[in-house]
Amino acid sequence: MYNRKLDVINRGLGGYQTDWAIPICEQSPTSAYYSPETRIILITPPPVNTKQWDRVDSPRVFETTRSYAVAVKEVGEKENVPVADVWTKIFDAAGRSEEACEKYLNDGLHLTSDGYNIVFQAVMDIVERVYPELDPTWEAHARMQPVFVPWDQVNVQNPRPSLVKRKAQL
Repeated sequence: MYNRKLDVINRGLGGYQTDWAIPICEQSPTSAYYSPETRIILITPPPVNTKQWDRVDSPRVFETTRSYAVAVKEVGEKENVPVADVWTKIFDAAGRSEEACEKYLNDGLHLTSDGYNIVFQAVMDIVERVYPELDPTWEAHARMQPVFVPWDQVNVQNPRPSLVKRKAQL
């Protein structure tokens, strides 16, 4: 949908502890990672179905992910950043039953296509409501300039200069 139109960065940092991820995700003007054009959407973790994810000694359990989801929502509120509350959306879709989350989690932890559809819709709802300039309708999409040139405009003899990120107008 946004192919070469937006530079989407997934900052999911599998295995990272929160204190390791903070410097990477920090978006203050003093951060080396700061970009004033960046649009941020926080995404809560989905629930964990401990009935499926039957791992002894695993810290990934239902109540822990609920606590993380609450913390993500608190950060979003404090920092005025929109939050896609995937935990609640999946739990609600499962009829507020941990066991019924199996429709959305193929092994109790990782999302199924139905789970990813919920994530996609939650993110797109925020894009449409909070960042309407990124609206994926064809009219808005057609106005977006590519961040990277189309493949057929890459100089194959000397590709490096063609592959530089451009400052595109939305």
